[in-house]
Amino acid sequence: MDNKGSALLITTIVVTSILLVIGLTLGAVSFGELNISNNDRKARQALSMAEAGARDGLVMVTRNKNFQSPGYVLQLSGGSATITVERNQPISGKTTIISSSQVDDVKKRIKVIVSVDNDGKVVQDSWQEEEVP
Repeated sequence: MDNKGSALLITTIVVTSILLVIGLTLGAVSFGELNISNNDRKARQALSMAEAGARDGLVMVTRNKNFQSPGYVLQLSGGSATITVERNQPISGKTTIISSSQVDDVKKRIKVIVSVDNDGKVVQDSWQEEEVP
C-alpha cells in the first residue's frame, strides 16, 4: 500500500507541476498580447491625432496662402497635435506642414508638402508618415 501512496503522490506532483507550467505560460502569453494590443491602440490614436493636425494645417494654408507658424497646438479629444507650417520649403512655392503627436511613449509624425500658386490655390504634392527620432 505504501507503494501505491507514493506513486499517487508522485503522479499528483507531476500533474500539478505540468498544470502550473501551462497556467504560467498562458498567463505570460496573455500579458504579452495585452501589451501588443495596448501599444497598437496608442499608435493608432497618435497617428489619428497627427493626421488631424496635418488636416488643420492644410485648412490654415487654404484659408491664407501666406500662413506659416513655427508651431501651434491643436487640442483634440484624448491629446493634442503640434503643427509647424513653413513656406517656401523645401523649395520656393512649396509649403511644408509637419504635425506631431504623442500618446504615452508612442510618437507619430505626418509631413505634408503642398504647392500654393499666386492665386492661393493649394495642391497637395505629398502626404507621408515619417519616422520620429
